[in-house]
Amino acid sequence: MRLFILCFVVLQLLAASNSTGEENVGKSAVPYYPSPPNQVVPPPRAVPPPRQPDTTNTVPFSVGPVGRPIQRFQYPTTNDDSGREYRLDWCYEWSARCGQAAADAFCQAHGRNRAASFEKQDGVAPTWVPLAHRYCKQGRCDGFSFIDCAD
Repeated sequence: MRLFILCFVVLQLLAASNSTGEENVGKSAVPYYPSPPNQVVPPPRAVPPPRQPDTTNTVPFSVGPVGRPIQRFQYPTTNDDSGREYRLDWCYEWSARCGQAAADAFCQAHGRNRAASFEKQDGVAPTWVPLAHRYCKQGRCDGFSFIDCAD
């Protein structure tokens, strides 16, 4: 009788473990995931090296708003109508548009957008006043000691 009860219990346990029916017959308990299809990986694109800015006459560690270095012109000069070089006058026109306007025009003539900073130098003669096409030869002429041009 004990053997009969033992066999009955074992059969009941086997039946209970296979309660889902025939669909699990021969299947693994580990889920099956198909391997991904072979993917073609494109070759890496060649990245051009960054452009090196022109650092001629630049102020070390100064950068304009766009990132190009500020270019400093020490004692800026310009050419008169005959091509001779003179110090740039403080005024762009005769006694008008002085300081920032003259410095901005100078920077624009040198391929930059504006003057970031500049300094006036008193008593410089002779200087060239660009829009007036005249020299200032008196001792009261003013010029620039430097102009920093930026973008």
